[in-house]
Amino acid sequence: SRLWAIGYDLDVVDILSQSPALSLCATVKQQPRINAGELTKTFPKLKFTADQSRRIESYLDGQYECVAPCLDSQKAMLYYSLTGQKTGQYLEQVEGSIGCIDAAKFQQAWQMVVKKHEVLRTSFNIAIEGLPLQVIHAEMDCPYSVKVLSKNENNDFDAFLAQYLINDRAGAFDLATAPLFRIVLFER
Repeated sequence: SRLWAIGYDLDVVDILSQSPALSLCATVKQQPRINAGELTKTFPKLKFTADQSRRIESYLDGQYECVAPCLDSQKAMLYYSLTGQKTGQYLEQVEGSIGCIDAAKFQQAWQMVVKKHEVLRTSFNIAIEGLPLQVIHAEMDCPYSVKVLSKNENNDFDAFLAQYLINDRAGAFDLATAPLFRIVLFER
């Protein structure tokens, strides 16, 4: 992904076939650089007809950076999500206590992380030409909320959090709608 971003079109096979880093560097140097103008709104490794490209552009309304084929593991995740099987299997929940913080600055920091890391702006879609694709969106707001706990919730926070995490895991994501994560800050 980073090589693509700076103008090199290397296939995964090219990369994995190189064992030492120096060989990989030599391979990169041998590759012709892609014109920077071709890097925006392209469809790497996919051969779309002009008509398909227009339909994709129309469907996404120009609000994306890149469209790429799904990896096999992503196809499995998409399949299980669409069929309702293995609900929550691909959902990772992280919890922690961070003490006293400025909630607005915490949200700003997360927004910067979302802006920097395209994986956090990615959705998956099969409605576009019937192909399993990942769509990297150009911009996106961080899914952030603050929940002020009631006295009862605060008194038994461990039980409240355990139940919240169970309910959160049951709340499925629509993989076609990014972002595919959420942040909740509990104010105690």
